[in-house]
Amino acid sequence: MESEKGKAIKLSGNHVSYAQADSIFLKPWGGFGGSKWNYMLKSPIKEILIAHGDCIDSIMFITVTEQGTTIDSPKFGGGGGRRAKVVFEATPLEYLTGINGTFGYGGSHLVIKSLCFITNAKSYGPFGSKDGGTPFSLVMKEGVAIVGFHGCSGLYLDAIGVYLQKLTPPTSAKEPMVEDIEIHDVSFSTLRKDSLNVLDFIESLKNEEIQKVDDADLIEKLILELDFLLLNLHHLSKYRVDQLSSFMTEYEFLQNVCGNIRHFHELIVNGCVGHENVEYVLPQFQLMAKRVGRFLWQNQIGGHSRLFKLTHLFLEIIPTQLEVMHICLTNLKASTSTKVGRFIKQLLETSPDILREYLIHLQEHMINVITASSPGAHNIHIMIEFLLIILTDMPKDFIHNGKLFKFLARVGALTRDVSSMARNLEEKSKNEESTNETNSATLGLLEKIELLKKELKDVYLKAPDSSQLCFPMSDGPLFMHLLLRHLDDLLNSNTYLVALIKEEIRLVKEDLEFIRSFFGNVEQELYKDLWARVLDVAYETKDVIDSIIVRDNGLLHLIFSLPFTIEKINLIKEGVSNLFEKIPKNMGVIVVNSPNKPVDRKSSIAGKIIVGFKEETAGVIAGKEMKRSVWLEVRNDLNSFIFQKEEDVMRVIALSYDHLPDPLKSCLIHLASFPKDEAIPVRNLEILWLAEGFLEQREMKSVEKLFDIYLDNLISSSLVISFNEIGDDRTCQIHDLVHDFCLIKAREEKLFGKISSIAPSSSSSDLMPRQMNIEYRKWHFGHNNFVLFDSKKKRHSGKHLCSLRITGHIYDDNSLNDICHLRHLRLLRVLQVDRFSITVNDSLLNEICTLVHLRYLNIQTEVDSLPLSFSNLWNLETLRVNNFGPPLVLLPTILNLVKLQVLGINDCSFFDLDTDEPILVGEDSKLESLRLLRGLKLSNSKDIDDIFKRFPNLQELQFDLKKSWDCSTDRYWFPKLDFLNELESLKVTFEDSYSNDSAFSAATNRLWDFHFPSSVKMLCLCEFPLTSDSLSTIGILPKLEDLYLED
Repeated sequence: MESEKGKAIKLSGNHVSYAQADSIFLKPWGGFGGSKWNYMLKSPIKEILIAHGDCIDSIMFITVTEQGTTIDSPKFGGGGGRRAKVVFEATPLEYLTGINGTFGYGGSHLVIKSLCFITNAKSYGPFGSKDGGTPFSLVMKEGVAIVGFHGCSGLYLDAIGVYLQKLTPPTSAKEPMVEDIEIHDVSFSTLRKDSLNVLDFIESLKNEEIQKVDDADLIEKLILELDFLLLNLHHLSKYRVDQLSSFMTEYEFLQNVCGNIRHFHELIVNGCVGHENVEYVLPQFQLMAKRVGRFLWQNQIGGHSRLFKLTHLFLEIIPTQLEVMHICLTNLKASTSTKVGRFIKQLLETSPDILREYLIHLQEHMINVITASSPGAHNIHIMIEFLLIILTDMPKDFIHNGKLFKFLARVGALTRDVSSMARNLEEKSKNEESTNETNSATLGLLEKIELLKKELKDVYLKAPDSSQLCFPMSDGPLFMHLLLRHLDDLLNSNTYLVALIKEEIRLVKEDLEFIRSFFGNVEQELYKDLWARVLDVAYETKDVIDSIIVRDNGLLHLIFSLPFTIEKINLIKEGVSNLFEKIPKNMGVIVVNSPNKPVDRKSSIAGKIIVGFKEETAGVIAGKEMKRSVWLEVRNDLNSFIFQKEEDVMRVIALSYDHLPDPLKSCLIHLASFPKDEAIPVRNLEILWLAEGFLEQREMKSVEKLFDIYLDNLISSSLVISFNEIGDDRTCQIHDLVHDFCLIKAREEKLFGKISSIAPSSSSSDLMPRQMNIEYRKWHFGHNNFVLFDSKKKRHSGKHLCSLRITGHIYDDNSLNDICHLRHLRLLRVLQVDRFSITVNDSLLNEICTLVHLRYLNIQTEVDSLPLSFSNLWNLETLRVNNFGPPLVLLPTILNLVKLQVLGINDCSFFDLDTDEPILVGEDSKLESLRLLRGLKLSNSKDIDDIFKRFPNLQELQFDLKKSWDCSTDRYWFPKLDFLNELESLKVTFEDSYSNDSAFSAATNRLWDFHFPSSVKMLCLCEFPLTSDSLSTIGILPKLEDLYLED
């Protein structure tokens, strides 16, 4: 059967050369199953044979030589499907210029579902089934031909890709104009065609002599080259819009930068700008164009990690725009040229977004290449944070008339200074030169911040209208407790942005603590209006501080709102100070609480037996005050309990809840974030409560002791049920009705909530609660109902978010990697990405490394090593990684996480196991806080023993040991651990290399060189070949309670 459609067009005189050396490889579309195949055309195609059904079963090519002999290719694919044939009637003038189709799942494998072939004369197809497939398309209008194919095949055609070759047109051929380029809706037609010409562009740049930049012809040529790049970027932006890609805005930034440089270059050509003003920057223009051109080529022809490359491109080219801004605002400031004035205005209008993007990437880059302890780095980071507050949500409506461009010029100049200092510091650090001079220069940055803050208030900005936020929750004391914990954590976080407002946070915390102490000693009813006023101001203050940190209208909040709220708190404090003197010294403490609201429940469970609530009630009664009103409340609640209705039981739970201390309330509500009937491991709960900020260390009690007290109090109140109380497998859970009650409370107090990718998006004005669980389902995924990840759409709503958990089963889907952005969730303390959900790639991992308030991080990834930027997470206490790649290399980055207590990575090593080369680390680098270390892979190395000395307070250690023979001791090698005096639990799994080496074979019954610490209580050795002498060494451990020997 023959199949063809499409109108014929006039054939060009171009001829295809089938020289393989000039062809360009494009990555295939489809899956990875089957065997790889490759077929280069040596003569024009005459026919294409296709077998298809619901997918493409096989494909075969028939070419014809100049002598008229036909050559059949092998058949690529299986034996099924019905046959179809494409016949090229105008061979050799007719040649392939494009291919499109779809790929999707055929059973459990990705295969090619449909194909269509396009020549310079007609289009043929489609063949197969387009239903349910992902489209792909590659179409060149002229100047390029397909000269070969490659892919994978088995029972079906699993994948197909092509080789391209540029054609040499006749001398009379007309160059295609912009309007001649055909743009397809979801294709790379324009991108691929133009990207091929980028090679010519790059080669032309290589052949130019930079020294001749003053040559007029060369300057005009550069304008044409910039025009060409802008054309590519325009088409690329359109394609990204069609694909709903997160890169769309980044490509627009790139397009704006290139456009600004191009227009400035045109001013030079037209004589509006003298060469003496710009001579030093002209070579940078050529270098910038070369880098952009190379990026476009690599990005479209087999490129990968696009966002990662785009980030580096910004760092390389935006300093060129900074130089242009500097020239415009200094040498050209007095220019009377209308064109120059118009260009400067355009330059400043586009600068805020470009400068913001540059500073974000510069900050991430600094974290990777410059250690935090480097002199001057701290001040540069603080200045970057200040500039980002200005450039994010820039309040143009609040800038005085005529001041905007002057203000933007100041910001641009400061950005240039910071950029120069950062690069200077990086260069000197790399060359191990002294950075004292750079450090001295950065000291002036802090003075410039204070000066600019004063000018912002007095010169540039108009004060916004005053407004008062109202406290939206019901439990005032609980909110005040969590707020004070939040402020305390900020003060102890040692982050760069907090350094800008550290003194203000300290004042707020001290004043609110004083005010709260007053309300702990008075009757609530006497001062309920004052208490309501306190809550409103406290809530407003939290909103202001959080807004500054997440950069949500941060500039206005920093300059106006924060000083104003501090002033309001101070006025309340002065009033409270006067009232304090009137309180009798012997008055008992009375906890303030807001009135209980009745719980509206539509369903009831009359007659349901509820185990534990009698004990719960008794536990509450035991702690009651001896007041008639209180005991009347108890009697009424007990009478209600007799009816055994759900709403009545809720009253009993509420009775218990209302009389819990505030720290215990937040802990109880947190238990409802786990599914019903789930047994919660107590050890995990301790780690999470610490990370969430629920455990407040006081009275010299350790965090572990405090956790035990909190949990025991909840259990004694019968609100929490405990299981397996002896050993490490202790668990707990809450009753279903307690779970329901806590969910209601969580909504009232905005403590946590849940989002499903099935559910529609909420309004952009809706504030997220403190904790959020997101359930991802691939088949319900859409950009419009999963916008929490989009930093540009949801920054406001997520600004109070402290804890985020992402669940779901995504498997091989990597679509979230391209649209997931987390850097805007700047207050995040807990991030849990459950297994089989998002696999964190390099670019997303770098964003996570900017979340400096993180205490708990649980992710899955395939990266080879922890990036240096991980050292930025100096508040991290727990790190858990599901590693799907090679063993994750820990050193030297891990030693910078000074607060780390729990480290669990299912496959990790101190060094690269392939080379086993040690990595230089500081002599005094230690993790004093590390208590648990799991997932290590160890092999014999003289440096391993020294490494463990860097974790002196380890309490639990698990690792896999590769078989190694120590010739110096004539024993199996085992790391020395006897100096770990706190170690109580040790589990080691032996990995036999199955070597035929005679030394190993002879050593089977020889001794192990064990060096266990005397503190070990639990020892588990898996798959160890032990002798009686080895067991004797174990038997003398003085504190050993549990010994497990597993085959």
